[in-house]
Amino acid sequence: EKLLDEESDGYFEVHEDNYLIPAVETTYHDFCKTFDELNIDQSGGISIVGAMPVMTEETRRFIHHFTVYIAPSCGILAFPRSMIYVWAPGDSGWALPSNVGFPIFHNINAQAINVEIHYNNPSEETGVMDSSGVRFYYVNEERDEMAAILELGDPLLMLESEPINSGLTKYQFTCPGECSANIGGGSVTVLNEFLHMHQTGVRMTNEVVRGEEVVHTSSVDVYDFEQQGGFHVPQEPFELRPGDGFRTTCYYRDGDKFGLDSDEEMCIAFIMYYPAKEKFGNPWMCPYGDAFEFLSALGCDQELKFYDLDSVGELERAFGASNECAVDSHLLSPTASPITDQPTNSARPTIDIKMCSVCSDGITADSDSVIPGAGRATCASLISTAQATMLEGTDSCENMKGVEPFCCPTPADSPCNFCPSGLSAGNTFLQVPGANGATCSDLTVYAATIESESYLCESMKGAEPLCCPAPVDSPCNFCPDKVSSSNAFLEVPGADG
Repeated sequence: EKLLDEESDGYFEVHEDNYLIPAVETTYHDFCKTFDELNIDQSGGISIVGAMPVMTEETRRFIHHFTVYIAPSCGILAFPRSMIYVWAPGDSGWALPSNVGFPIFHNINAQAINVEIHYNNPSEETGVMDSSGVRFYYVNEERDEMAAILELGDPLLMLESEPINSGLTKYQFTCPGECSANIGGGSVTVLNEFLHMHQTGVRMTNEVVRGEEVVHTSSVDVYDFEQQGGFHVPQEPFELRPGDGFRTTCYYRDGDKFGLDSDEEMCIAFIMYYPAKEKFGNPWMCPYGDAFEFLSALGCDQELKFYDLDSVGELERAFGASNECAVDSHLLSPTASPITDQPTNSARPTIDIKMCSVCSDGITADSDSVIPGAGRATCASLISTAQATMLEGTDSCENMKGVEPFCCPTPADSPCNFCPSGLSAGNTFLQVPGANGATCSDLTVYAATIESESYLCESMKGAEPLCCPAPVDSPCNFCPDKVSSSNAFLEVPGADG
């Protein structure tokens, strides 16, 4: 703390204020602050150079771990986001080398800082209030090198709900060397590693594979969830080269399934390194599964092998065996092949990747407009996610382009004359049945982008009796004595809601 006070220009804290921890075993709670909310005495970007946990001592025992990300905003679907800190019991914080920092508030993708806390309350105690969080130390300029965190194993929890056999089991994730080669740039320096599992984890390793040789291994031979929540590997900085691959291996005893709860399992390795690598504005990562199309195209998707183990000896602990029991073994899924990376000095092909071009000329509508049928997603959040994570020509990109008439409409040559005399008073925000949550006001926006002779225009005009009903000479005398008060909001069968 003294060192950070001396070498920094100031600090800010991101923490909750008297959050009531729910009386359930597992809670993941998010809170977020923007630049304006933090009241930092600096007009431009800053660099984070150190971090310390800020704990409420009375509730420290409920905090299993927390993660911290830099994001464009505090809204839903804030992408891209970059991890900058992982905390678990035993961690007292860190200070970066004098030439390294995490820049923040320097561009539109780094305007907010989000903290996610995993609370573990197995006895389901009530009335527990927490104000924990993190203190970040900063300097008022960017440093020469930008730090980042590489996530390996299953950081996106693609194995969620997948069962784990009883007895001793082994899950091994392999990230091929082509990932680190195709992501671009030269060698990087690893500062520290953090290995994370849950209650049934007993051992974890993370290996760096260069060609056919394991050149670095980090491990925790006896993993204790209650004491650690994660394990910061004690080690000196080391080098990663383009073409290096990774093997992340987790061992469990009597696991149930993968998931978020404390009694469910995870397998994630977090590697803090510099200088930062990124592609298309996204941080370098190598997750299991196919959540991000561009990562798969770069070779940054992991393969998985998983086994039952015969004996404790197969845990391969460095210090020898223990007296734990195990069950019979068999290879459950030979889905992964051995790492066969080429030497790091071999020629590598150029990969031509084009990201999704949704609203390629920019958003012309209000960027904070909530898109009908997309939950609480706005034009800004949804389109930034698509442009950062989806590939041009894929089904997901083409589906995403369906928001263009709302977010970046192109005026029609002969616009659909929907409700030409305007909407009726009080109908502006009326939701149109069967229109996927769109309101009368939304339809007027769409109409300007649709040709008047199109089938879509004719379909849209079917909503005019609701949005802009025309008076008639002899109105239908439906319920002439008025609707009964108790039936005013009763849905009519067959009337589409």
